[in-house]
Amino acid sequence: MKAKLAKIFAIRNPKRTANIVFGILDMLTILLYLRLFRILPTSIFSPYEIPLVPRFLFALEFLLLVSFGVSGILYFLDKPAAYFMYPPQFVGRLTFALFSFGFLFKIRIIFNAQGVYSVVFGVCVVLEIFRLVGTIFMFRQMYRNRKTYLSESAK
Repeated sequence: MKAKLAKIFAIRNPKRTANIVFGILDMLTILLYLRLFRILPTSIFSPYEIPLVPRFLFALEFLLLVSFGVSGILYFLDKPAAYFMYPPQFVGRLTFALFSFGFLFKIRIIFNAQGVYSVVFGVCVVLEIFRLVGTIFMFRQMYRNRKTYLSESAK
């Protein structure tokens, strides 16, 4: 058990470390927005007359939260499918403001000054863009390594 944990959290491989951090961020996002798991299904299937567009948006937000869990698990397992899931999630994260670094909004100390909320919001957007760029770089590196491996095995 101890050897498996050491193998999982080995920092010798930067890609593996980044995957673990991304997986933790996705799981942390689910924990931060756990209350939405109770609210959204009742909003989608509400007996009251809610127009179709809000119901559709509720359903999209719920699917986005479920995809965070799936991609978090895929990042922990170091599967390439996690890289394919992030670009659509990026659009959803910005649309619904469900940021990976949303835990910054929970830190009460930084909200004592006026106007800090918009600064933290901007920081979250910039960090989300950095995460997208990092995901693209890791995917390209993985693709190059795979292409080299396939060309060497063909010889």
